[in-house]
Amino acid sequence: MLDRIRNYLTYSSFERNGLIVLLLLILVVMSFLGYRSNFSNNTDQFKFVDLKSLLEPSKDSVIVDDGSGLLLQNFDPNKLDQSGWEKLGFTQKQAASIINYRSKAGRFNNPEDLLKLYVVDTIKYDQIKDFIHIIKHQKKNHSLRKLNINSCDSTELLKLPGIGSYRANKILKFRRALGGFCSKQQLSETYGLNDETFEKIKNQIFVKAGSWRLLDINVDSQQTLGSHPYISEQTAESIVFMRETVGSFLLTEDLVSMDLISVNLYVKLQPYLRPVE
Repeated sequence: MLDRIRNYLTYSSFERNGLIVLLLLILVVMSFLGYRSNFSNNTDQFKFVDLKSLLEPSKDSVIVDDGSGLLLQNFDPNKLDQSGWEKLGFTQKQAASIINYRSKAGRFNNPEDLLKLYVVDTIKYDQIKDFIHIIKHQKKNHSLRKLNINSCDSTELLKLPGIGSYRANKILKFRRALGGFCSKQQLSETYGLNDETFEKIKNQIFVKAGSWRLLDINVDSQQTLGSHPYISEQTAESIVFMRETVGSFLLTEDLVSMDLISVNLYVKLQPYLRPVE
């Protein structure tokens, strides 16, 4: 009985060699399957990471502020609308104030211009400054062509640096009241036009000689005289009263000699006074 069992469990030399080969084949197959599984996992992980990097926005253009939770991205303050400013964390009233300022002052030429607005403090500016990207305004070369400020319209005025719709309307309103500008320096008297803006545009404008309306102190009515920005209603009344009481003025300088206006006012008004005949 024991001999039978021993013979059953005992392998011949050929059988032992076959068993060794079989075991080696099993090890090779298992090693290959393990490597393939590991390679497949690494490849899937690589694909996931690569896809994730494509789907996630670049930190250079979009970032979530840890303090406020705002989603900030590159923007041009000259093109941003009401909702765009509100998305940056400004209130509805603050956003409207920014747009109103832009319509009056014209373009923002550099990021620091935003600090001119009282609704933008240094803390808010530091939060958004890295995302401000102002597209440079392409200006046409009009170096030889200056603007006649006594004949131009609002569309032409808007082409001047620093002139928005608000300032353009103020310039036209002041021009109508004057009867035309008598000098380009006079443009600086326009309400809402600061010295900085005037310095930018003064070399791009001119006044054509004789292109403004003249006043006749011996003929024009009190209403006509009083409608001029340099003549008050009281002064206009005094001029008419004097000419009706004493007679026509012989010289425009009589306005000073009769104490109707000051010397300084006469200097400003003189270009608008028609010489007495």
